[in-house]
Amino acid sequence: MTNVLWPRGRLRVAASAYQGVTIFEPETDRITNTLAAPGAISGLAAAPNGRWIVGGSQDATLHGWKVGDSADFEMHGFPATVSHLAFEDSGRWMACESAEVLTCWDFSGPGPTGRAGVVCTGHQASVTAFAWLPGDRRTLISGDTDGTVLVWRIDPSTGPGDELRPVGGARDEDPVTAITTDRDTAYTARRSGRIDALAVA
Repeated sequence: MTNVLWPRGRLRVAASAYQGVTIFEPETDRITNTLAAPGAISGLAAAPNGRWIVGGSQDATLHGWKVGDSADFEMHGFPATVSHLAFEDSGRWMACESAEVLTCWDFSGPGPTGRAGVVCTGHQASVTAFAWLPGDRRTLISGDTDGTVLVWRIDPSTGPGDELRPVGGARDEDPVTAITTDRDTAYTARRSGRIDALAVA
């Protein structure tokens, strides 16, 4: 088993392993769905509405499923394995990292198939952590191995294929290891053990 997650507000657990994802319902002690994948899943995210589950594969692709009918899709072209994925609270946008590239995918309507990602351009080193501001479907904070923290904002007019530049951030030589957020603040953990707070307007 490589990942376990509990989609918020859902009485189900999703667990990934080699060649797929299993959805388990603890209340009834039963498996409700098995989603097949061609290889190992290295990261896992579920849309807040439970409609989508997406995993990063060891072969530098994304593999996703529409939970209702188990329809699946793949997205290619990443420079390295995708290990971190996260949906924002509305479930429309999902972010993922691959090396120094951070990409946001539009899951509205029929989902991301056939749509280009929104590429966030600004990191010069591998992205190690990122998090969306809660309750705000436009703002993402990311950090990398060089210690840089960047703030991104998706405007209502942002569409597939667009390129985003950071709207703020902080630079430091202490690598970022984790990020969490509250309503208007990002908390970044550094390799040295330091924790920083960054106010996000």
